[in-house]
Amino acid sequence: MEQHTTCLSAEPHNSNVKEHLLHFLGCIEFWDRSAFMNDDDHPLWEGERQHLESMGKTAAEAKALSKAKRELWKGNCRSELRRIDFLREKIKEDKEDYHLVQKVEESRIAWRNSDEYQNNHKDVQRWRDNNDKKNGHPPAYYDPAVDISKTTYVPEKDVSVPFIQFENGQPKEEDEDKSVPVWGSFPDQKTNLASLLDPEKHEKSLLSKDKNPDRIKYFHLPSNNMKWAEEAVARYFNQDRPDFHAIRRDIQKYEKTETALVLKESHWRGQLHGERVTVSSRFMRPFCERVSSNVHEVDHVPRNVVLFMPYLHWETSRNRERFSQQIEEIVFNDRKAKRKKEKLARDARKKARAGLTKRTFPPLEAEKKEPSFVRRVAKYTKENNKLSGNESSSETESGTANEDDSETDEKQRAPTQRRFRSTERILTMGTLLKKLKLPPSPLNVDNKRRVEAKSDLGQYLIDAARLFEGMSHFRDKKLLQFIVTDPPMHPRRTLDQAYYWTLNTTRSRDRDQVVYRATTAHAADFHRWDPKKGWEDHKSNAQRPCDGCTESIKKVSRVVMVDQLWMWILDARTIITCFPKRYGSNKNDSSGVHKSVRRRIAEGRHKQVKSVFDLALIILEECSNTFFDRTRTSDKQPQVLDAFSEAIGNVMHKQTMAFERLWRWTDEIRKHYRSQSRGFTSEIQLPLLDISPEGELEKEIKDILEELGIMIYINKTHRHVVKQFITNVDHILDPAGELGAKPGQAVDLRKMLVRGSSSANVSLSKPQSPVSEKDVSDKDTYHWFKVNADELMNRINDRVEQLEELERSAEITAESVKDLLGLKQQQAGVVQAWQSGKQSDEAIKQGRSVMIFTIVTIVFLPLSFMSSIFGMNSIDFSPEGNTMTLREQFKYMFAVSAGVIVVTLVMSLSSWARAISWYTYKRAVTSLCVHTGLYKKSLDFKIPSHELYTQAIEATDKLKNKEIETRLRERRRRRRQEEKEALKNKSELSQAQSNDIIEGVIQSRKRWGRKSATGDPDVESGRTESNE
Repeated sequence: MEQHTTCLSAEPHNSNVKEHLLHFLGCIEFWDRSAFMNDDDHPLWEGERQHLESMGKTAAEAKALSKAKRELWKGNCRSELRRIDFLREKIKEDKEDYHLVQKVEESRIAWRNSDEYQNNHKDVQRWRDNNDKKNGHPPAYYDPAVDISKTTYVPEKDVSVPFIQFENGQPKEEDEDKSVPVWGSFPDQKTNLASLLDPEKHEKSLLSKDKNPDRIKYFHLPSNNMKWAEEAVARYFNQDRPDFHAIRRDIQKYEKTETALVLKESHWRGQLHGERVTVSSRFMRPFCERVSSNVHEVDHVPRNVVLFMPYLHWETSRNRERFSQQIEEIVFNDRKAKRKKEKLARDARKKARAGLTKRTFPPLEAEKKEPSFVRRVAKYTKENNKLSGNESSSETESGTANEDDSETDEKQRAPTQRRFRSTERILTMGTLLKKLKLPPSPLNVDNKRRVEAKSDLGQYLIDAARLFEGMSHFRDKKLLQFIVTDPPMHPRRTLDQAYYWTLNTTRSRDRDQVVYRATTAHAADFHRWDPKKGWEDHKSNAQRPCDGCTESIKKVSRVVMVDQLWMWILDARTIITCFPKRYGSNKNDSSGVHKSVRRRIAEGRHKQVKSVFDLALIILEECSNTFFDRTRTSDKQPQVLDAFSEAIGNVMHKQTMAFERLWRWTDEIRKHYRSQSRGFTSEIQLPLLDISPEGELEKEIKDILEELGIMIYINKTHRHVVKQFITNVDHILDPAGELGAKPGQAVDLRKMLVRGSSSANVSLSKPQSPVSEKDVSDKDTYHWFKVNADELMNRINDRVEQLEELERSAEITAESVKDLLGLKQQQAGVVQAWQSGKQSDEAIKQGRSVMIFTIVTIVFLPLSFMSSIFGMNSIDFSPEGNTMTLREQFKYMFAVSAGVIVVTLVMSLSSWARAISWYTYKRAVTSLCVHTGLYKKSLDFKIPSHELYTQAIEATDKLKNKEIETRLRERRRRRRQEEKEALKNKSELSQAQSNDIIEGVIQSRKRWGRKSATGDPDVESGRTESNE
């Protein structure tokens, strides 16, 4: 399909603006910004008026509508520019991120002062003048009346809370009120969190149940912050946030309020999981129940609903990793501060009890022989610091010596935090390479993880991108302070963190997700640069960018996340929801859940929201639909189902190719079976014994099955919670069970609702008495909710069925991989059995040969023994010149033989003797190497044996290849020489032949002439025939 130009793009696209703020900041040149915001004759607004007039609007109406939109866009852009300047100023004051602004300013000055800028700046000015392009600078679009440098950053003031209101089924916008900051229009009206949760506003608060009580209201808090949720519920009832500890105690006990009843233990904090474990294990259990807020009497039909539900979303891998590190650091520092506070309190208690007798216990027998584990750890740490050159000063050592065991226990109990703190100094690439003793990277990276580019313009762009990322994440980083508050904020979790919540870290598992692999560019996807030959793959398209490399560069690694939906429906007219959005996303997150809710409402039908529960169904549906919706065209949102289908297809393809290789090996083995060869070559045998390719396939398909199982589990949990919600709403809308349709009337009910016939609703139940208008309205509301609820359940069931179908396909593929592995192992077993048979035959043949040699040895051994005895130089056989008798010679012979035999038997049968011998040998050789300095020199020799072996093979292969190339060049030279000689001989031969022919012709002519002169009759007859 044709791609239409839209934001961001340098090409003109006034008729296709995707997002006005993005268009204003990224598509319009500086000189055109003022006209874009203030001039009605701007091409964009002129086109908008013409479009409105073509849709039936009058000229005045079109002008008014376009002007209203222009003023709305102008206000939004001014607000965002003010926020950008404010964040830039606050980042400059931040202790951690101040360098982002500082480096951008330094890079800008360096770029402006560079020769490249100075030499080309005038050329750009001349080019703009020749092409009728105006010059200008960005004007100030807002009045900086407030000194932003003196304003303190408060996260609650920077958090926008969108809200939606309906009245009698029609959209309703909040009236302007100077005391309540509200901006935007339906369904995108917003306020800030600080104003919404301000306890001083009371009934003026937008959340108050006394403000516009006839409206259906929906407020969304963009974070799973328990404190904010409690404050929001309290603001609705115009009460203070309850003190949960005071409610449960026996003295000074507070009375229960409406807020306390809605947030009671069983429906709120009692559903919190993993409060005292790792941060990633913190979530609300899936839950949906009605709850009463009536303090004075029993409420048989509670109209409040509490719902907690997980759902799937996504995040970029880079943002997830950065915020994961931030969370670990915050949690570790908080625990460290708590330990310090506890230690100070304990020291104060010890000091107060210094005069009391301290009871001591005698040490245990085991501790007398061996120090405690804590002392051993401290001793090891101290020795390790000495060896690494990090020995602390005497003051630090004394402080460490006085530390109690709890500090060491903290180091042992928090491996994740300790790991983060220990690696904090090697987060930069240069330090990491230095620690690992690897060659330095060609990229220079400073201690702030900033890449130092060689080009001034490149450095300016890198620093600007880092500042943009820091400004996008600044608010989310500040919100992380609520991670360690009471009650805490729940962070976003990855797919594996949500399922394996007992693990301390899931970094490796997160980088092995199917979606991560599908959205990550691999090294094999890029073309390589050859220092000698250059870009070989880019020679054909040197005038345009490489499409393959461009697509790979655009890839952004993403992972699947599990977020939480918290929903309170209060008095069946107000909804409060809490769920997070992606890290760093501000206004342009088209895949955001709440953005989808607002889009769904804006594009909805007339009176699609007849009750607050219809709005709740929309929220529940978008929580499950946004992540799986294949029709979305977001730039970065992953297509999850397509990614899993592609991953399963890749495994199936690899498995098919592996089957073909196995059949090819089997065919070659069959040929060996029938041949007269005695064994297999390593080219056939080794692939059958190597199961690593099939093992990788099985691991990959198992990972796919595991992730699909987790996603199916979460979607089934979603389905269960939605069923509970529908049941609870049934009890609220139809407490007496009189409005529900009979089983045979479900189809007729849907048809009548489509026609919108209220009389059909009345005739459906066939009342025997007159029905009031309220009864008809309640029945219509109930039936409309049931239809929407049934459609939602059908869509959820379809989604679960899709995932289960993928799971079944993955299971079939896994079985095929198992079959492949089994066949390969069986074939290897057959080969080994065949080889064993061959080896048995060879052993029988060798046994026969050994038997022959044994028989010969048995025959000739006595003969050789007797001949050796008679050949000995002894007095008994040869008295002359000999001094030893045969008896003396036998003593030496049998004594020495017996000693050698005994030592051999002892060394072969006694393990103690072998151990003592090895200990003596090893100790002597090691001492010799250490004292002579050979061991020290071996430590300096950093090349391991296997690498030396590999280098030797590479060196020999290089020599061989060089010799082969020399031989080939010599052979080609000889062949060319032979071809030249053959061509030369051929030309000489053809020349000689042509000379012979010419000579023959000349001789024949001469003979013909002589015969003609003598009047030869043969010549005359020949001449006559030739004339004829």
